[in-house]
Amino acid sequence: MHKLKFTLKQHTPLIHFQHDQAGATLRATELKPKLDHYLIKSLFKNDFDSFKTFLIGYSTNTEVELLEKFQEGKTALNYKLRIRSVSSAFFKIGYPKKKKSGEIYWDPQIPCFFGNMGINDSLKLKQFVFDKEDIECDIIVSDSILAKQFENAEKTFCSFFLKNNFGNRQDKGFGSFTIKKFNGRPTNFKIPNCLFFRINKKEILEERFNQLLNINGYDTEEKIDWLGKYYSLFEAIDLFYRTLRGGINIPGRLYFKSLMFFYAKNLETEQQWDKKTIRKFFYSEHPNYEEILRNRVEPEGTVQYSPEDDDSDKLLFRDLLGLASEQSWRYYDEDTITKVAFDESGEELQRFKSPITFKPVLQSDGFKIYILLDRIPLKYLSSSMEINSSKYGKEEPLILSIPDSFSLSEYLKWAINFYQSHKRNISNKTPTQSNEMDIIDDIYYQLNQQITEE
Repeated sequence: MHKLKFTLKQHTPLIHFQHDQAGATLRATELKPKLDHYLIKSLFKNDFDSFKTFLIGYSTNTEVELLEKFQEGKTALNYKLRIRSVSSAFFKIGYPKKKKSGEIYWDPQIPCFFGNMGINDSLKLKQFVFDKEDIECDIIVSDSILAKQFENAEKTFCSFFLKNNFGNRQDKGFGSFTIKKFNGRPTNFKIPNCLFFRINKKEILEERFNQLLNINGYDTEEKIDWLGKYYSLFEAIDLFYRTLRGGINIPGRLYFKSLMFFYAKNLETEQQWDKKTIRKFFYSEHPNYEEILRNRVEPEGTVQYSPEDDDSDKLLFRDLLGLASEQSWRYYDEDTITKVAFDESGEELQRFKSPITFKPVLQSDGFKIYILLDRIPLKYLSSSMEINSSKYGKEEPLILSIPDSFSLSEYLKWAINFYQSHKRNISNKTPTQSNEMDIIDDIYYQLNQQITEE
């Protein structure tokens, strides 16, 4: 037997459904399949003949059977993975409590996570798990050739953890780990050609979450620091992502028009904002719709703007950054909008997760957050979306199409440039409010510096 060791450092909390069990941490059942897929792609270039002898079941299955499993994404390399945690602890996120009247209410949620909403059974809640100390991992391999491959693949293993998060809401930065030591040697690998922004410790202001501390009962300095650090991190990620996708509306504090709205509007063939299309289709006779038309009269704004060719096919832009199969439209009697996507052949597509993943890495002066971009599947581009309303549905659903071409990297650079030159026209804030907009402005300033230097 051959053993390879690596040590993990945890940077952000893992959302864990078994949080209350001793030693709850990163699960091998999640890690190994993702690692196998990455190793096969990186080390063996997905060449079945080059790794077939290293597969579980090679001695008991035919090559045809193994190839079929590989093509179905069910391939597992023949090694064992062990993960040892000695200092994991869990923290509450969104816990049900009762008022004196008996009414149940919810603690404020950490930004980017809403998975406990609607759960009244504390045993079913997902909570944060975090290891303050390093996590030890062993890979045990019986095949000496595969073991040698692994021993020489330090960069590949480090790259895997730099490009992946784990657990729930991993695209928003939860469950971030990196390799600290590989076979006893310190590592120091960085993600190449990747935009990033920093959240410095000096920007973590305790007064922003005193209310959270009081409600949740965080009564020690350590827990106050912990909550403050991660609340600020995920607030920054949440605000930045919302500027790119759907915009921000914090009543009385900040209204930020989606940069995707401006992107659609500035295409060679101008496009209408999909939120306007949905609102007009389902709610045109609703009194709140009429009120919005009266109050928001800016001709170039998200409510009033229509392209010159108003009869052209309308497109769906927000869902290029991830398909939300359900959306709550609270302003219209707590209505729910549902979406189902179909490709060109009519096959229903599964939920499409955001192609943007945030990778926070904790450093001595704060967090460095890498922005990782995935390719949008071709079958998702140009797919059609059936959109329905639970309360104001029509005889036929609203049909909108996803644009047939879209470059995520080009959009991100476009958004950074557009924000820098038009930010006065993008947002409105009250005179007494500055925190959220200051965070957004700082992130875009950092990103603009990077693309300017390219």
